[in-house]
Amino acid sequence: MPREVPGSLDDEPSIAYTAGNQILITAKFTHPVTTNNPETGNQTDYVGLYLQIGQNCRIAYVVWGDGTNSIVFGYTVQDDDLDIDGISVEGGGPGTGL
Repeated sequence: MPREVPGSLDDEPSIAYTAGNQILITAKFTHPVTTNNPETGNQTDYVGLYLQIGQNCRIAYVVWGDGTNSIVFGYTVQDDDLDIDGISVEGGGPGTGL
């Protein structure tokens, strides 16, 4: 589980993760989305979000919610992930997308 890390006097406490923790990111859409290509009905090759964690570019993959308007992506923290100012979700993504 993540743990709170005290911030400076003016800052809110931040959350720290350790290797093996899972980060879940929920993306909400205005209508249901699927990982199937609507034109062919075939499953896309893979779907995910690019994450920038310090110097590392990582991928969070779909965990659940396919076919709904709320997709949850998950990423498992690695030993060499270090980012003192928070992770970023980057534009684009792997595969043929949602």
